[in-house]
Amino acid sequence: MNFKILIYLLIALFLTSNSYAVKTYKKGKGPLDLPENTAHVLEYYFSGGTKGKWAEPEKADWYPYVIAISKDGYYYGIVRQPKKFASHNVDEKNYSALAVGDCKKMAQKDGYPQECFLFAVKRKIVWDNGSNKKRRSLKKSEIKAGKTISILKELDFYKGEIQNLNSNKNNNTSSNNNSNLSNSEIVEQIKSLKKLYDDGVLSKEEFEKAKKKLLD
Repeated sequence: MNFKILIYLLIALFLTSNSYAVKTYKKGKGPLDLPENTAHVLEYYFSGGTKGKWAEPEKADWYPYVIAISKDGYYYGIVRQPKKFASHNVDEKNYSALAVGDCKKMAQKDGYPQECFLFAVKRKIVWDNGSNKKRRSLKKSEIKAGKTISILKELDFYKGEIQNLNSNKNNNTSSNNNSNLSNSEIVEQIKSLKKLYDDGVLSKEEFEKAKKKLLD
């Protein structure tokens, strides 16, 4: 068999074994301080929707594929890969660019236009903040065990604490139940909830329930 033909066949075989084609696109670099809500989004993303604040185990029919995050950490764009996607189909779309584009649109819509960059491809964090490169590849077992947030802290992407939105209900203070959250933080969390609702991730009932917890 002609050597060139053999090479072409091997390349074709490789492509058809991948349902999506990941293309490198604007990987993030440098320090990134994620707000609490984006940390929740990342836990949701890495787990394929089964872990975290917005877990939906009954609907978990997708894998994490690409997520882009804005420079300030507040905006994001997610591309999910359906578990039942036919393995013989080859998709030539640049999903990395789509994730970055969705992130930029989200920021633009809120009136804060800015650049967005790839944060992770599948379960590997590609944003280089100087942390251990090998550690930035998350293991399925760690994600399943609910360790995503602690790993983000370990890698210095997230410095805050996950707050229990109902933890202040019994406190005798003059402030509301979310006194640890500033007005701007509450607004940002509601915006992110709305994004998840618009994307079909949350039902209307789930969106309203989560929003009520923030506002109570």
